[in-house]
Amino acid sequence: MQGTTGMKRSVFLLVGGVFVSLMCILGPAILGDIHRVSFSDFVLFAFLFGLAGFVPRVVRRKVFFGSANTWHQAFSFETIFQSAPLVYPTDSFEDFETAFIHRETGIDDCRTSAWQFLRYTIRVLSPLVMLAVLGLLVASPAFSVVATLVVAGGLLYQLRVFGLRFDYSIRRYLTGVFLGCLAYIAEGMVLASALQAYIPQVPLWQGFSLFMLLSIAMRSSIVPFGFGVLELAFLAFAALASMNIGVETVHAYRIVVSAPLLLAGLFYLPRYKLSIFDLDHPSLVSQMRRVWMPGHRPSVGADGVTLSIVIPAYNECERLPVFLPLALEYCAQLPYGSEIIVSDDGSTDATVEYVSVLQKSYPALRLLKSTMNMGKGAAVKRGVLASRGAYILFADADGATPIQEVDRLVEALKQGWEIAIASRRLSTSNVDRTRYRGLLGSLFYRITNLLAVPGVADTQCGFKLFTRNSAQRLFEMIEESGWAFDVELLFLAQKYGMSVTEVPVSWKAVDGSKVHPVYDALRMLVSLSRIRRRWAGIPVESGVNYSMITHCLWDGQLTSLGGESAESDPLRSLLGSRIANVQVLSDSDAQKDMHKHIHGSGAVRELEPQLRK
Repeated sequence: MQGTTGMKRSVFLLVGGVFVSLMCILGPAILGDIHRVSFSDFVLFAFLFGLAGFVPRVVRRKVFFGSANTWHQAFSFETIFQSAPLVYPTDSFEDFETAFIHRETGIDDCRTSAWQFLRYTIRVLSPLVMLAVLGLLVASPAFSVVATLVVAGGLLYQLRVFGLRFDYSIRRYLTGVFLGCLAYIAEGMVLASALQAYIPQVPLWQGFSLFMLLSIAMRSSIVPFGFGVLELAFLAFAALASMNIGVETVHAYRIVVSAPLLLAGLFYLPRYKLSIFDLDHPSLVSQMRRVWMPGHRPSVGADGVTLSIVIPAYNECERLPVFLPLALEYCAQLPYGSEIIVSDDGSTDATVEYVSVLQKSYPALRLLKSTMNMGKGAAVKRGVLASRGAYILFADADGATPIQEVDRLVEALKQGWEIAIASRRLSTSNVDRTRYRGLLGSLFYRITNLLAVPGVADTQCGFKLFTRNSAQRLFEMIEESGWAFDVELLFLAQKYGMSVTEVPVSWKAVDGSKVHPVYDALRMLVSLSRIRRRWAGIPVESGVNYSMITHCLWDGQLTSLGGESAESDPLRSLLGSRIANVQVLSDSDAQKDMHKHIHGSGAVRELEPQLRK
């Protein structure tokens, strides 16, 4: 459920603002007071304006956070937090930015609070700095000196407050202030120079004054994109200053400021598992900070099985006889229970017959048959959901990654990670493949990183290990049945806050791959677009976190959502009578059954108004 009230308010303000804008346009249009600019000149101006303002702001973010932010993160974060106030100007995004930065980079709230203080300093000082520059443009040194002294005094005061509040680099703070003010000055000079070049009778100081007016009006507007507000402010200012500039300048300014940021924001929001509507969601910050609880519980296998190995197979009668015996031999030497599930994907060769014969000698080997070819993702999903292990691995049938490498992944999960994926791109990985395949893999990584899964070097290596909780949760949701299912898994894992680590492995290319470099690459791009469209948005389950409720019932002891005793908890009193016959939860299958029982009983829905709090 989105923030309906906030959306209605924004739409109402937007419609009203557009109406005022149209009224302001009609007058000059009827009188013929419109200066026409060629499209190429406008594009050049827009490019220079964006370069002058956006680059210093990106550098400011990168300098302030240092190595904790990559350049790409600095760029993408800046687009999101510059575009958000344009769409929802009445909302405050400070808490959201703090939660967002912490989720994506791990930067603590103390440093992001220092960042917000820097932003506040720039908002206060930038009008005074622009007044100082304006004094120079109108040849009034005294005015410029006074404004500069006021800026210096304000900066010294802010610097003292910053030093008392935050244990952070003063040098980074001052550099950030300088770059933030420089961005406004540079934008103002580009706009003033463009106006003077096209309308010679407009002096430079008038163009710079217009920029000051429009930038302040845009920041203080309560209407999306400043519709109506900018026009009214411009008409009032133009009348007082007798400016020979048409109102179309305001529309050009709005397009130059808003359009690139909005397009970039719409592009980057799905990358970070958000949508444009999330920005006005009433529980946006709490959802950003929420941790998916069941994944943090120890995984317990069923029937004494600790490790399940799922091998998808489609016409693998040549490669599977090489890899499968090695996997069976490896499992036979393990000190704990294990199983291997070959998930057939409608093979038309002797794959099913080969596995069926092998089953007679290996009780731990299971075969899942399919009458039709559904895709690798569907085969893996079917095998994972049928598995019983506390740890669930899916491995490609070609054996490109030796089965012994699973030891490294298991060790990572024992250290607390929820998902461990083999990576061929880490510096310590031992990879043997052709240069052509390496270039294709590098290109695909960059595209996937840009569009969907930031921070994961190798999304496509067919050797991934999950805790049972995370595997059950993710594979129940995925819908991609083809090669893109890996990306969808990791996209959802990042969305729900699951911890993912990459582990270097040995890997050697094996002949017989069914991946077509060009055709499958195009299909993958389509799938990436589909994944972004399908899953972008904060994870909200009708306002109630049913997984959290199930987690509270773990070990057969009902606790409150806050973790305290729940003897007087209304949840206990309501659910207690309904689930009195449910036994102690001993594994994740029982946890899943409990989840369904609670959800289906209707008890939670009766408590939704309280749980939403």
